[in-house]
Amino acid sequence: MSRQPPRGISLEDLRERLLPTTIKVTVQGDTLIAQHEHFTTRVEVLQPEDLETPDRRISSVVRVTTDIPPQLQEVIMAMGAVADLNKFASLGALTVEHGNIYIGSRLTIYEGLNTWDTLHLPLLLLTTICATDAILGAVDRAMRRQQSCGGNSEWNESDFRQAHEMT
Repeated sequence: MSRQPPRGISLEDLRERLLPTTIKVTVQGDTLIAQHEHFTTRVEVLQPEDLETPDRRISSVVRVTTDIPPQLQEVIMAMGAVADLNKFASLGALTVEHGNIYIGSRLTIYEGLNTWDTLHLPLLLLTTICATDAILGAVDRAMRRQQSCGGNSEWNESDFRQAHEMT
């Protein structure tokens, strides 16, 4: 007998897409645990605190968190660099809570949207795979006093038009 996905979010879909990677993945209840080589990412499906917004009803909230090793937390806190490092945040940001630092992001999913396969699942997949490396890369560059990676976008007018049409 298969278990109903928590709040309509299929962690099994996410698990299946992570299987071809080097990330070891398990699902425990309403949480997917992704064990990377040096850290663990948790994808938790939560009941929203408030189901109603002015525009539409919230169906679920997905929180993605990765704990930072204590030694690195000490370095970041000593540098006073949380806000500066978050300038590089894209799929997750450094968050300080109760004296601990973790990389986190939050995705709110609204009722009536049929965008799991085309929007939410890809966002969660990329966040699970890339968010921690992106921030830790910024930490590494900051500690080495290196410039951030840059370059020109490879997107063209057609890409922007297609992205705009999807919204």
